[in-house]
Amino acid sequence: MALMPPFAIIPLILILARASTGLWLSRLNQRHVRAHASEVPAAFRGIIDEAMYHRSIDYTLAKSRFGDITVVFDAVVLIAVLFSGVLPWAFGIFSASFGTSTYVVVVISPETTQIPVVTRTSQATRPVGSADRTASSTASEIWSAILSG
Repeated sequence: MALMPPFAIIPLILILARASTGLWLSRLNQRHVRAHASEVPAAFRGIIDEAMYHRSIDYTLAKSRFGDITVVFDAVVLIAVLFSGVLPWAFGIFSASFGTSTYVVVVISPETTQIPVVTRTSQATRPVGSADRTASSTASEIWSAILSG
């Protein structure tokens, strides 16, 4: 069985630390709510009755328990996506469908193909030794002329 590479252990530790910290803080909050559930706080005595206060405590505890479930679920899904090989598989599908670049390829003429990062120009339209910047400005001038009519 192959061990995880060291650079993969760091995100795993951070994901688990985030999830365990979230669960610990949630438990701390639940404990505090339960400890003070016996009577309505002095600041709320004239505003809400005891039945409403107990309903709010029940709601707070239920929401906190559901939050615990979502924290665990999020951590499990994130770990599964990062370490199961789904991302390389999805990138392979994407690359096969759309190419390896996320930029659009603009065909200006049959002799010149412009890609925002890389410019490929045939020698027939570009003098040997000329900079790619020249080809890029030429493309801009052509588009400017086409758009201006």
